[in-house]
Amino acid sequence: VAPLPDVKLTSLEPISTTVGWGEFLQNVNSEGNPIVLEDQEYASGIFAHAPSVLEYKLEESFIRFVAGMGVENSKTDASVIFKVQVGETVLAKSPVLNSGLTWYFNVEIPAGEETIKLIVEDADDGKINDHSVWVNAGFRVKSVELEESNPTL
Repeated sequence: VAPLPDVKLTSLEPISTTVGWGEFLQNVNSEGNPIVLEDQEYASGIFAHAPSVLEYKLEESFIRFVAGMGVENSKTDASVIFKVQVGETVLAKSPVLNSGLTWYFNVEIPAGEETIKLIVEDADDGKINDHSVWVNAGFRVKSVELEESNPTL
């Protein structure tokens, strides 16, 4: 399980959003209800029907991207693959996830990068019902206290 973020993704404005159907949503699913993943309700989450690409600006203080992800409980016959990409490099990739499975990322962000892309693919079987969600997603940040006590960070 990934740690909780210091900066929630839902508190940031994406640079761009592309979704396979419907619209990019925060903190609700496509029916306007709370996001549910493996029967757990989440107050903080991103709903983006696959295939989707969400791009965010990286702040210098962001050192890790953390999130849980999967197919939202409202659909039972879906399959998706999640990726985290910085520049042309895929930093993390999930296996094919079906309904009822949650995957977690806790990914180090290379220094000097400007943007991050959160990608969900349709697992090569079409986009029908691919209600993908990122929950408790966001960034861990450099600790100011740690940085002051160890200037080599």
